[in-house]
Amino acid sequence: MTESYIAYQSLVVSRDALFWTKISTIVSIVGVLVTLLAGVVAFLALGQWKQQYNEDKKIKLMDAIIEYNNVLISIDKNLDNDERHVNRKLITKAFNELHSRCNIYLSSNTDESLSKTMGALREHQMAFLAGKVFKSELALFAGKMLYVDLK
Repeated sequence: MTESYIAYQSLVVSRDALFWTKISTIVSIVGVLVTLLAGVVAFLALGQWKQQYNEDKKIKLMDAIIEYNNVLISIDKNLDNDERHVNRKLITKAFNELHSRCNIYLSSNTDESLSKTMGALREHQMAFLAGKVFKSELALFAGKMLYVDLK
């Protein structure tokens, strides 16, 4: 073998090595970019749980309002004939659930309108239990909470 042939082969090998070095560098850069993109997506996804948690509070409050309305439908117009306090217990249980869900929702969402409606519903609930208010008035407040305050 001659020295020029060996030098030529060394040049060819160096050229091939440089080509594959370029390819591996490009692949490495693409890998770094994909990793950075995955990091950004993961960071953005971490913030989504708060929105989902707040939406879950709202949905549970809506479910409690609907359940309260269903209990209102199933009980008598007033509690005059409720000797064993069955209807009184049902409406009190549904109201307690609604009140708790509303407080949980309002702990992270400031809604003055909903808070005022809940206060008025609380007062009318006590008046209903005392026999001074009919259930239709309670249903109006619950409907306002569901259809107006929680749009």
